[in-house]
Amino acid sequence: MTTSAIEAAISGEDACIYAYGVIGSQVRGAAKPRARKALAEHRAWRDRLQAQSTGIVAASIAYDFPFPVEDSVSAKQLAVLVENRMVGLYADLAASVAGQAREDAVTAAMECATRAIAWGGLPQAFPQG
Repeated sequence: MTTSAIEAAISGEDACIYAYGVIGSQVRGAAKPRARKALAEHRAWRDRLQAQSTGIVAASIAYDFPFPVEDSVSAKQLAVLVENRMVGLYADLAASVAGQAREDAVTAAMECATRAIAWGGLPQAFPQG
């Protein structure tokens, strides 16, 4: 397994977990449980990847967002951004592993792409983050 690809995916998942803490604080209504579910799914993928890793990848204390997240609209934009970024990281991971690890990376990428669309992103062949 390529260490750099798995470490990048773990770091990306940590960033998503942080982002969904912010996203969840800004969205309302039906988006609130969707944010909680996404947070749980990113934690599960991070934990699964961490179990496959030979080392420990430390999460950052905080992450800078490329724009202010001050309301529901910007929170949803952040969700699209972090999900699309994860698609790319999981595609890189899938390219560097085989067997069940590759299937898992492809599944994770598809889940991220689906969540990006659910948050209002446009379908893309190769999402850009």
